[in-house]
Amino acid sequence: MASSWDDVANRTSLAPTTIHIRNASGEVIKNAIPTRKRGRALARRLSRGGTSVYLVDATTGAKLVNEYRDGYQAGGTAPPHPAAAAPDSAPERPLASVETLPDRLGSGLALVFVGLNPAEYSARVGHYYSKPGNVFWRMLSASSLVSRDLGCEDDHRLPAEFGIGLTDVVKRVATDSTKVRPAEIRAARPDFERRIAAASPRMLCFNGAKPFDTMFRGVRPRNTWGRQSVKIAGASVWVMPSTSGLASGYHEHIPRVLEQMAQELEARRAAS
Repeated sequence: MASSWDDVANRTSLAPTTIHIRNASGEVIKNAIPTRKRGRALARRLSRGGTSVYLVDATTGAKLVNEYRDGYQAGGTAPPHPAAAAPDSAPERPLASVETLPDRLGSGLALVFVGLNPAEYSARVGHYYSKPGNVFWRMLSASSLVSRDLGCEDDHRLPAEFGIGLTDVVKRVATDSTKVRPAEIRAARPDFERRIAAASPRMLCFNGAKPFDTMFRGVRPRNTWGRQSVKIAGASVWVMPSTSGLASGYHEHIPRVLEQMAQELEARRAAS
């Protein structure tokens, strides 16, 4: 059974401290960061593009962790793509025989990300958001919702380790999500809401607006992202742009939504 959000938060929270981020020349490029968890997320983000950065204790100046380069901590490597080991000669199954992705859920979760339907590529690989060009795992790793870099092969670990779940409204595998019609979304809604009620998360975040806008027509003003005015099975509902590479023009809005959710979850934990 997955851990509750309170259990996860207690395991992953760090002792309060104030830290700075310095570059390779020793110059402070980000100061007064309240937690190491937040500092690690910022360091991953700031190091992308070739800049080397590291965390230091603001009081003692002591280096806290190995430096980060290109979004990863020195001494480690980027997680390999799970499809990389598949032999080129492996026979490809017809789409009708490709099994849907199983839900990555549990009870008492903090947050569940909700997709429209499993993409064919992800279903064949067996992991959520695994298609090259999908920025879900990169964006999640750079957020304060998690404390380490993650890849699609970590999807089954999310509920127990971070209190985060993954599911889709429609469980039918499709090559092209535009082929998932509004009528199919509406027909899938009762089963989707039953699955969410069983998981009883505190928050839901739709990865892409189409399923939300279909189920709650007229609720979300066009091209607005973040918390919505409705709830599903008692959970607050958020919408962020799709992490698909096809929606790259909207990806700049994703980090803000992720950080707002992280802040709300932290505030709820502190108040409980």
